[in-house]
Amino acid sequence: MEERNHLLQQIEEKKKALDELISEDQKEKREWLAYYEKEVFPYIRQYFQNVESKKVKKEYDVLILTVGSSIYPLILSIDAIRPKNVVFLCTDQYVDNVNRIVEISGLRPTQIKIANVDPVDPEPIYKKIKEISLEYKGKTMAVDFTGGTKSMSGGMAMAGGMVGADLVYISSKWNNLLRITMPGTERLELLSNPYLVFGDIEVKRVQKLWEQGEYFAASDLLDQLYEKLPEQYEYHVLSELAKAYSSWELFNMKGAYKHMEFVVNTGFPHLRRMGKTVFSEKEKEILKNQLEIIQTFTDKHEGKSIALKDLQDVRFIKNLLFIFYTLALKLKKQNRLDISSLYLYRVIEMIGQHRMATYGVATDQPDYSELRMDGETLMEKLNQLLKRLKIKQRPFKELPEQLALANTHLLLTVLDDPVAQAVHHGKLRNVSEARNYSILAHGFMNIDESKYKSLFEVAQTFLEKFLEVNQSRMEEAEHYQFIIPDYLKNA
Repeated sequence: MEERNHLLQQIEEKKKALDELISEDQKEKREWLAYYEKEVFPYIRQYFQNVESKKVKKEYDVLILTVGSSIYPLILSIDAIRPKNVVFLCTDQYVDNVNRIVEISGLRPTQIKIANVDPVDPEPIYKKIKEISLEYKGKTMAVDFTGGTKSMSGGMAMAGGMVGADLVYISSKWNNLLRITMPGTERLELLSNPYLVFGDIEVKRVQKLWEQGEYFAASDLLDQLYEKLPEQYEYHVLSELAKAYSSWELFNMKGAYKHMEFVVNTGFPHLRRMGKTVFSEKEKEILKNQLEIIQTFTDKHEGKSIALKDLQDVRFIKNLLFIFYTLALKLKKQNRLDISSLYLYRVIEMIGQHRMATYGVATDQPDYSELRMDGETLMEKLNQLLKRLKIKQRPFKELPEQLALANTHLLLTVLDDPVAQAVHHGKLRNVSEARNYSILAHGFMNIDESKYKSLFEVAQTFLEKFLEVNQSRMEEAEHYQFIIPDYLKNA
């Protein structure tokens, strides 16, 4: 405070001598300007370097300035901000002023760039600032719109806001006679990016899309926001997470892994360095687990059927079952029962395929020689079971060439499989028929609440028994559910 007051006192004393020189006479104007630059301005610069510079809380890689008739405010801006590089936007009329600014500021030639712009049309300024922002992408930028014409200043402020630069200007009282700021009234002003308010509004839209499970639309909106506000790195990370979830839903696991890997291994550390809290610690752990879950799919061969060795892989199957199950729950909340029922049916079907695989049998091309009984005995036991359960189905005259869900369950029952025994065959057949006759399968029926409830109970019973047999718990499903990040909950 003492240094600040001393400098202001020195400026006031110099101003008194300066005031005596004010005149409309051109010669005296030149004398005033010479005195101002030699005797007064050094103190104002010192004030900016020692006092106003404290308002600046970060280092800037580039400062963009519009140059007009007055050079002194721009020098003060450079003094306070101390950028690594400076880009001057000016008309042909004021190129010489750039040279004077560079000389007085002590900038090196390697630190500066000069771009010619139109003093009336703001469009070239938009384009130039966009070009500069791409050149310095990921770097810190400030835009000072103090100098130049009103059109240039307005264009600078708007364009700077759009590319996410910090906006600054030198406020002061103006001497119309001498066309110069009144000494001692200059102050550095730092403005909030006006698009941050716009960003907050748009994040509310992202929140609603996320809650509705519209991850693709959410990522698209977040990408648009990040393009306008690149300093809001959280938008980029959230967009990548939305893309991971969108890919996950479509079972594009390689795409999901790519985006989730970025979130965990690049996004988390960078957000931490920036001091930004987007995810809670619990959410971070869930996302790390989800990355591991997705990774189990990345080396699997895509084909018409799942390989027998993969069907025997308990970890892989558990991941697949929990994904089906949690997607079914998510769709149920959205009242999309038909699509949810398809995932539940896939849970039942996949458990049957896995259990058959544990006996060395693939349901698409079953090799019954892997079983502990011969074909005749097996077929006899299957027919006895049909008779005992009073199932309206023709007796087996030969073992099936492929095992559909119902026959898979019959065969597992004959083998005394512990998971198959969890659900009565008649109940399984009822829900299977309801699914087969649905409009999304082979029929023209809707899945109503009653049919859905029966299907859900069968799927959950099978899943719980599968988990019990494999020493796992239903609570693990939490790691497969899509999170709503804390950042969006609090938006």
